[in-house]
Amino acid sequence: MRRAAPLTLLAALAAPLPAQDATWRDPSPHTVRFVEANGVRLHVLDWGGTGALVVLLPGYGMTAHVYDDVAPLLVKSGYHAVAITPRGFGESSASDSAAYTIAAATDDLRAVLDSLRTGRVALVAHSFSGQVITLFAARHPARVAKLVYLDAFPNYTALRGDAVGDREPVQPPPFTGDTTIANIRAWLVRTIHGTWTPALEADLHAKPGGVEGARRRSLFSRFLEDQALHSSDLTQVAAPALQMCAVTSTAARYPWLTAGAPEFARADHYDRATERPFWRRACADFARQVQRGTTVDFPGGHYVFFYEAAKTARIIARFLN
Repeated sequence: MRRAAPLTLLAALAAPLPAQDATWRDPSPHTVRFVEANGVRLHVLDWGGTGALVVLLPGYGMTAHVYDDVAPLLVKSGYHAVAITPRGFGESSASDSAAYTIAAATDDLRAVLDSLRTGRVALVAHSFSGQVITLFAARHPARVAKLVYLDAFPNYTALRGDAVGDREPVQPPPFTGDTTIANIRAWLVRTIHGTWTPALEADLHAKPGGVEGARRRSLFSRFLEDQALHSSDLTQVAAPALQMCAVTSTAARYPWLTAGAPEFARADHYDRATERPFWRRACADFARQVQRGTTVDFPGGHYVFFYEAAKTARIIARFLN
Protein backbone atom coordinates (compact mmCIF):
# COMPACT_ATOMS: atom_id res chain seq x y z
CA MET A 1 0.00 0.00 0.00
CA ARG A 2 1.05 3.60 -0.32
CA ARG A 3 2.17 5.25 2.85
CA ALA A 4 -1.11 6.68 4.10
CA ALA A 5 0.03 7.84 7.51
CA PRO A 6 1.99 10.70 9.09
CA LEU A 7 5.60 10.12 10.08
CA THR A 8 4.74 10.14 13.78
CA LEU A 9 2.25 7.31 13.31
CA LEU A 10 4.62 5.22 11.22
CA ALA A 11 7.37 5.68 13.77
CA ALA A 12 5.06 4.61 16.58
CA LEU A 13 4.13 1.47 14.67
CA ALA A 14 7.82 0.68 14.29
CA ALA A 15 8.18 0.46 18.06
CA PRO A 16 8.62 -3.12 19.26
CA LEU A 17 6.08 -4.74 21.54
CA PRO A 18 7.31 -4.79 25.14
CA ALA A 19 7.85 -7.72 27.42
CA GLN A 20 4.97 -7.40 29.86
CA ASP A 21 5.58 -6.39 33.46
CA ALA A 22 3.07 -8.16 35.71
CA THR A 23 4.08 -6.04 38.73
CA TRP A 24 3.15 -2.67 37.22
CA ARG A 25 -0.18 -1.08 38.21
CA ASP A 26 -1.95 1.78 36.46
CA PRO A 27 -2.39 4.66 38.95
CA SER A 28 -5.22 6.38 37.03
CA PRO A 29 -8.53 6.30 38.99
CA HIS A 30 -10.66 4.28 36.59
CA THR A 31 -12.58 1.04 36.67
CA VAL A 32 -12.16 -1.59 33.94
CA ARG A 33 -14.90 -3.44 32.13
CA PHE A 34 -15.16 -5.50 28.97
CA VAL A 35 -17.93 -5.46 26.39
CA GLU A 36 -18.55 -8.43 24.08
CA ALA A 37 -19.31 -6.97 20.67
CA ASN A 38 -19.24 -8.19 17.08
CA GLY A 39 -16.97 -11.14 17.78
CA VAL A 40 -14.44 -9.30 19.97
CA ARG A 41 -14.01 -8.36 23.62
CA LEU A 42 -13.59 -4.59 23.95
CA HIS A 43 -11.64 -3.04 26.80
CA VAL A 44 -13.38 -0.03 28.37
CA LEU A 45 -12.02 2.35 31.01
CA ASP A 46 -14.54 4.28 33.12
CA TRP A 47 -13.47 7.20 35.31
CA GLY A 48 -16.98 7.76 36.63
CA GLY A 49 -18.64 11.11 37.01
CA THR A 50 -22.29 12.11 37.23
CA GLY A 51 -22.55 14.48 34.30
CA ALA A 52 -23.06 14.04 30.57
CA LEU A 53 -21.19 11.13 29.02
CA VAL A 54 -17.99 11.77 27.08
CA VAL A 55 -16.57 8.79 25.16
CA LEU A 56 -12.92 9.02 24.12
CA LEU A 57 -11.32 7.03 21.31
CA PRO A 58 -7.53 6.72 20.91
CA GLY A 59 -5.69 6.94 17.62
CA TYR A 60 -4.30 4.05 15.63
CA GLY A 61 -2.02 1.73 17.58
CA MET A 62 -2.91 3.27 20.94
CA THR A 63 -5.15 2.22 23.80
CA ALA A 64 -7.74 3.81 26.08
CA HIS A 65 -4.94 4.44 28.57
CA VAL A 66 -3.67 7.45 26.59
CA TYR A 67 -6.57 9.34 28.21
CA ASP A 68 -5.47 8.41 31.74
CA ASP A 69 -4.43 12.01 32.42
CA VAL A 70 -7.16 13.83 30.44
CA ALA A 71 -10.23 11.87 31.57
CA PRO A 72 -9.99 12.58 35.34
CA LEU A 73 -9.85 16.29 34.54
CA LEU A 74 -13.05 15.99 32.48
CA VAL A 75 -14.69 14.29 35.46
CA LYS A 76 -13.64 17.23 37.65
CA SER A 77 -15.27 19.52 35.08
CA GLY A 78 -18.59 17.73 35.57
CA TYR A 79 -18.58 14.96 32.96
CA HIS A 80 -18.71 11.18 32.97
CA ALA A 81 -15.61 10.02 31.08
CA VAL A 82 -15.20 6.65 29.34
CA ALA A 83 -12.52 5.49 26.88
CA ILE A 84 -12.51 2.48 24.55
CA THR A 85 -9.53 0.50 23.30
CA PRO A 86 -10.18 -0.47 19.64
CA ARG A 87 -10.28 -4.12 18.61
CA GLY A 88 -6.87 -5.65 18.14
CA PHE A 89 -5.05 -3.19 20.40
CA GLY A 90 -4.04 -3.33 24.04
CA GLU A 91 -6.48 -5.27 26.21
CA SER A 92 -9.18 -5.52 23.53
CA SER A 93 -9.14 -8.84 21.71
CA ALA A 94 -8.17 -9.33 18.07
CA SER A 95 -10.40 -10.72 15.34
CA ASP A 96 -9.42 -11.90 11.86
CA SER A 97 -7.92 -9.38 9.44
CA ALA A 98 -11.11 -9.00 7.40
CA ALA A 99 -12.81 -7.32 10.38
CA TYR A 100 -10.37 -4.41 10.65
CA THR A 101 -12.37 -1.68 8.98
CA ILE A 102 -13.79 1.74 9.78
CA ALA A 103 -17.29 0.24 9.59
CA ALA A 104 -16.41 -2.48 12.10
CA ALA A 105 -14.91 0.06 14.50
CA THR A 106 -18.08 2.13 14.16
CA ASP A 107 -20.21 -0.90 15.02
CA ASP A 108 -17.97 -1.58 18.01
CA LEU A 109 -18.54 1.98 19.24
CA ARG A 110 -22.29 1.52 18.92
CA ALA A 111 -22.14 -1.75 20.88
CA VAL A 112 -20.28 -0.10 23.77
CA LEU A 113 -22.75 2.78 23.85
CA ASP A 114 -25.62 0.28 23.85
CA SER A 115 -24.03 -1.47 26.84
CA LEU A 116 -23.87 1.85 28.68
CA ARG A 117 -27.60 2.41 28.06
CA THR A 118 -27.00 6.02 27.26
CA GLY A 119 -28.71 8.59 25.12
CA ARG A 120 -26.80 11.25 23.22
CA VAL A 121 -23.09 11.42 23.95
CA ALA A 122 -20.09 13.54 23.15
CA LEU A 123 -17.41 11.72 21.17
CA VAL A 124 -13.71 12.63 21.31
CA ALA A 125 -11.26 11.10 18.84
CA HIS A 126 -7.54 11.33 18.25
CA SER A 127 -5.87 10.83 14.87
CA PHE A 128 -7.44 8.17 12.62
CA SER A 129 -10.34 7.58 15.02
CA GLY A 130 -11.74 10.78 13.55
CA GLN A 131 -13.03 8.63 10.70
CA VAL A 132 -14.85 6.40 13.17
CA ILE A 133 -16.74 9.17 14.96
CA THR A 134 -17.52 10.85 11.62
CA LEU A 135 -19.10 7.69 10.24
CA PHE A 136 -20.92 7.08 13.53
CA ALA A 137 -22.32 10.63 13.51
CA ALA A 138 -23.52 10.18 9.92
CA ARG A 139 -25.18 6.84 10.67
CA HIS A 140 -26.58 7.67 14.11
CA PRO A 141 -27.08 11.45 14.31
CA ALA A 142 -29.65 11.18 17.09
CA ARG A 143 -27.06 9.59 19.37
CA VAL A 144 -24.41 12.31 19.04
CA ALA A 145 -24.44 15.53 21.05
CA LYS A 146 -21.05 16.93 20.03
CA LEU A 147 -17.82 15.80 18.38
CA VAL A 148 -14.21 16.66 19.22
CA TYR A 149 -11.35 15.91 16.79
CA LEU A 150 -7.87 15.89 18.35
CA ASP A 151 -5.66 16.38 15.29
CA ALA A 152 -8.01 13.84 13.69
CA PHE A 153 -8.59 14.40 9.99
CA PRO A 154 -11.21 12.17 8.33
CA ASN A 155 -10.35 13.89 5.04
CA TYR A 156 -6.67 12.87 5.15
CA THR A 157 -6.88 10.57 2.13
CA ALA A 158 -9.12 12.85 0.10
CA LEU A 159 -6.54 15.62 0.51
CA ARG A 160 -3.77 13.26 -0.72
CA GLY A 161 -2.05 13.04 2.63
CA ASP A 162 -0.39 9.80 1.53
CA ALA A 163 1.37 11.61 -1.31
CA VAL A 164 2.59 14.26 1.14
CA GLY A 165 3.91 11.60 3.51
CA ASP A 166 5.74 9.84 0.69
CA ARG A 167 7.97 12.90 0.34
CA GLU A 168 9.24 12.75 3.93
CA PRO A 169 13.02 13.31 3.60
CA VAL A 170 14.15 11.96 6.98
CA GLN A 171 13.16 8.79 8.81
CA PRO A 172 13.48 8.15 12.55
CA PRO A 173 16.34 5.95 13.76
CA PRO A 174 15.36 2.27 14.04
CA PHE A 175 14.83 0.66 17.40
CA THR A 176 17.77 -1.36 18.69
CA GLY A 177 18.43 -3.31 21.84
CA ASP A 178 16.32 -5.42 24.17
CA THR A 179 12.53 -5.08 24.17
CA THR A 180 12.30 -4.00 27.78
CA ILE A 181 9.85 -1.34 28.91
CA ALA A 182 12.73 0.98 29.80
CA ASN A 183 14.45 0.62 26.43
CA ILE A 184 11.24 1.07 24.42
CA ARG A 185 10.26 4.07 26.54
CA ALA A 186 13.64 5.71 25.89
CA TRP A 187 13.28 5.13 22.13
CA LEU A 188 9.75 6.59 22.07
CA VAL A 189 10.88 9.67 23.97
CA ARG A 190 13.87 10.16 21.67
CA THR A 191 12.12 9.57 18.33
CA ILE A 192 8.46 10.51 18.77
CA HIS A 193 7.37 12.27 21.92
CA GLY A 194 10.33 14.22 23.24
CA THR A 195 8.71 13.84 26.67
CA TRP A 196 6.80 11.27 28.70
CA THR A 197 3.62 11.10 30.80
CA PRO A 198 1.84 8.61 33.08
CA ALA A 199 -0.75 8.07 30.34
CA LEU A 200 1.90 7.11 27.78
CA GLU A 201 3.47 4.81 30.36
CA ALA A 202 0.13 3.05 30.90
CA ASP A 203 -0.42 2.78 27.15
CA LEU A 204 2.99 1.15 26.74
CA HIS A 205 2.31 -1.41 29.47
CA ALA A 206 -1.09 -2.28 27.95
CA LYS A 207 0.35 -3.52 24.66
CA PRO A 208 0.62 -7.32 24.51
CA GLY A 209 3.98 -8.88 23.72
CA GLY A 210 5.14 -12.33 22.74
CA VAL A 211 3.27 -14.50 20.25
CA GLU A 212 -0.02 -12.63 20.69
CA GLY A 213 1.65 -9.30 20.13
CA ALA A 214 3.30 -10.55 16.95
CA ARG A 215 -0.02 -11.95 15.69
CA ARG A 216 -1.75 -8.64 16.19
CA ARG A 217 1.06 -6.71 14.53
CA SER A 218 0.43 -8.78 11.41
CA LEU A 219 -3.21 -7.64 11.36
CA PHE A 220 -2.61 -3.91 11.73
CA SER A 221 -2.04 -3.17 8.05
CA ARG A 222 -5.60 -4.22 7.21
CA PHE A 223 -7.05 -1.36 9.25
CA LEU A 224 -4.67 1.18 7.76
CA GLU A 225 -5.52 0.02 4.26
CA ASP A 226 -9.24 0.39 4.89
CA GLN A 227 -8.73 3.86 6.34
CA ALA A 228 -6.68 4.87 3.31
CA LEU A 229 -9.44 3.70 0.97
CA HIS A 230 -12.33 5.45 2.67
CA SER A 231 -12.43 9.17 3.24
CA SER A 232 -15.27 10.51 5.32
CA ASP A 233 -17.97 12.85 4.08
CA LEU A 234 -17.68 15.72 6.52
CA THR A 235 -20.77 17.41 5.11
CA GLN A 236 -22.80 14.66 6.80
CA VAL A 237 -21.70 15.83 10.26
CA ALA A 238 -24.71 17.68 11.68
CA ALA A 239 -23.65 17.88 15.33
CA PRO A 240 -21.52 20.75 16.63
CA ALA A 241 -17.88 19.76 16.12
CA LEU A 242 -14.58 21.06 17.44
CA GLN A 243 -11.31 20.34 15.65
CA MET A 244 -8.12 20.93 17.60
CA CYS A 245 -5.30 21.29 15.06
CA ALA A 246 -1.78 20.58 16.26
CA VAL A 247 0.48 23.38 15.06
CA THR A 248 3.87 21.74 15.15
CA SER A 249 7.49 22.70 14.51
CA THR A 250 10.44 20.94 12.92
CA ALA A 251 11.98 20.34 16.35
CA ALA A 252 8.76 18.78 17.62
CA ARG A 253 8.29 16.58 14.54
CA TYR A 254 11.91 15.40 14.48
CA PRO A 255 13.01 15.32 18.14
CA TRP A 256 16.00 13.08 17.39
CA LEU A 257 17.60 15.66 15.06
CA THR A 258 20.02 18.33 16.18
CA ALA A 259 19.33 21.87 15.02
CA GLY A 260 21.94 22.96 12.50
CA ALA A 261 22.69 19.44 11.26
CA PRO A 262 22.25 18.76 7.49
CA GLU A 263 19.38 16.32 8.17
CA PHE A 264 17.62 18.94 10.27
CA ALA A 265 17.92 21.46 7.44
CA ARG A 266 16.35 19.00 4.97
CA ALA A 267 13.58 18.17 7.42
CA ASP A 268 12.97 21.84 8.14
CA HIS A 269 12.66 22.67 4.44
CA TYR A 270 10.16 19.85 3.90
CA ASP A 271 8.24 20.78 7.04
CA ARG A 272 7.89 24.44 6.08
CA ALA A 273 7.27 23.93 2.35
CA THR A 274 5.09 20.81 2.38
CA GLU A 275 4.02 19.34 5.69
CA ARG A 276 2.73 22.40 7.53
CA PRO A 277 0.88 23.83 4.51
CA PHE A 278 -0.82 20.44 4.05
CA TRP A 279 -2.11 20.36 7.62
CA ARG A 280 -3.29 23.96 7.37
CA ARG A 281 -5.26 22.96 4.26
CA ALA A 282 -6.70 20.00 6.18
CA CYS A 283 -7.82 22.29 9.00
CA ALA A 284 -9.35 24.71 6.53
CA ASP A 285 -11.10 21.91 4.63
CA PHE A 286 -12.67 20.63 7.84
CA ALA A 287 -13.88 24.12 8.74
CA ARG A 288 -15.32 24.59 5.26
CA GLN A 289 -17.23 21.30 5.15
CA VAL A 290 -18.52 20.83 8.70
CA GLN A 291 -21.76 22.72 9.09
CA ARG A 292 -21.34 23.63 12.77
CA GLY A 293 -17.59 23.36 13.10
CA THR A 294 -15.14 25.27 15.31
CA THR A 295 -11.35 25.21 14.99
CA VAL A 296 -8.76 25.73 17.71
CA ASP A 297 -5.01 25.73 17.02
CA PHE A 298 -3.02 23.78 19.58
CA PRO A 299 0.77 24.35 19.54
CA GLY A 300 2.67 21.07 19.57
CA GLY A 301 2.96 17.75 17.77
CA HIS A 302 0.42 15.09 16.87
CA TYR A 303 0.38 13.64 20.41
CA VAL A 304 0.48 16.97 22.26
CA PHE A 305 -2.99 16.42 23.71
CA PHE A 306 -1.62 13.76 26.01
CA TYR A 307 1.34 15.89 27.11
CA GLU A 308 -0.88 18.92 27.72
CA ALA A 309 -3.67 17.12 29.58
CA ALA A 310 -4.91 20.13 31.58
CA LYS A 311 -5.11 22.41 28.57
CA THR A 312 -6.77 19.69 26.46
CA ALA A 313 -9.40 18.92 29.10
CA ARG A 314 -10.09 22.62 29.62
CA ILE A 315 -10.74 23.26 25.91
CA ILE A 316 -12.90 20.14 25.55
CA ALA A 317 -14.96 20.99 28.64
CA ARG A 318 -15.47 24.58 27.48
CA PHE A 319 -16.72 23.36 24.10
CA LEU A 320 -19.01 20.72 25.56
CA ASN A 321 -20.46 23.23 28.00
